[in-house]
Amino acid sequence: MVNKTVYLYVLVSLAAGYALLNFFIFPFSNPSVPLLEQARAAYQEAAQSNNFFHRRQALNRLLMIYHSLDKLYCPLQGNGVLYSNLAETYYNLEQYPWAAFYFYQSKRLRPRDLEVEFKLKETLAKLKIPPTQSPSSFKKFFSFTFIFLYPSV
Repeated sequence: MVNKTVYLYVLVSLAAGYALLNFFIFPFSNPSVPLLEQARAAYQEAAQSNNFFHRRQALNRLLMIYHSLDKLYCPLQGNGVLYSNLAETYYNLEQYPWAAFYFYQSKRLRPRDLEVEFKLKETLAKLKIPPTQSPSSFKKFFSFTFIFLYPSV
């Protein structure tokens, strides 16, 4: 009986140790944390820059970081924030076709986000493309994918 209790205590302590490692240490070893810090720094540099050349350089660096995050995670079923950030960066660089593409990607993942909808219309206006017609309220009401979507974060 003693051997079984010792075995049980060892097993429980190993499980608790593994859980503590996963909770406290492994989140900080995430490879995206340095990329997110670099993205934040590049965004702040672009926002605070008064020089056109430095702002464009910071936005291009931010674009490279976002694309590396896209390759790292492939967020085709995510919440669309990365695609929205990519679209915003392309919009600020005045590359409107790429901005429209990534706003469409973000809208696909966040269909109820009014900010993405507005910015997509604004981008299409810059490209002189007429906005698409929104579906009728009947179609919206009876579209189960629109009704039962999880809330966008």
